[in-house]
Amino acid sequence: MVLNFREFRGKKELCVFRALALPIYCYPIQEKIMSEKTNLEKLRILLPHWIEHSHSHQDEFKKWVEIARAEGQEDAATEIDKALALMAETDTALEKALELLGGKVEGHHHHHHH
Repeated sequence: MVLNFREFRGKKELCVFRALALPIYCYPIQEKIMSEKTNLEKLRILLPHWIEHSHSHQDEFKKWVEIARAEGQEDAATEIDKALALMAETDTALEKALELLGGKVEGHHHHHHH
């Protein structure tokens, strides 16, 4: 994965890209402010967004686990539950990384979109 800037609808964004693909995540930024930040400061801004993004997906997955169960698809529901457990482990690791970097950047606000 690569962290880079892009221009989208006339606004600058900080994005996480996979090689030769569309961005995975993008966050609107104020170019002047973000360009002055170190890579570690940028990471301290991105990590809380990744954690929040993960939580929103987990909430959605939980709903679909119940739907799969209601439709008699217990095996599929179990597999989604396994994915949820792995995502929780991922969140814990991301939260630990953020803690090790000094926590989130205070005063940073974001407007999330996919």
